[in-house]
Amino acid sequence: MAVSTKGAEKASLEKSKNEETKAKTNRRLAQLSLAKAFDVEVNELPLSLIISWYEQKAVCVLLALLHLGIKGIRLGPSLPAFLTPNVLDTLVKNFDIKPISSADEDLKAILG
Repeated sequence: MAVSTKGAEKASLEKSKNEETKAKTNRRLAQLSLAKAFDVEVNELPLSLIISWYEQKAVCVLLALLHLGIKGIRLGPSLPAFLTPNVLDTLVKNFDIKPISSADEDLKAILG
């Protein structure tokens, strides 16, 4: 019984992760559609992205956003281990990557 329960939990977790990935893809398509509708670059839209977890899919999402040229992404609460000082410096200079701070400070920065 325990084996089948673990299998069901794993399948449920995988389904949930797949749904999250689909939702993120749909949000990205919406962003691109909004940018096209308003005739602006995607980075000119008043959107804020905060990535706060670092499992493999989140890292893939981050890399995809960087590949698409999305700037101003906030990372936290801690920076992932693969971000060495040199890599972080490059991301800050080229993509305006920012660490998150407190919720109040982040909201003030995001909302202006």
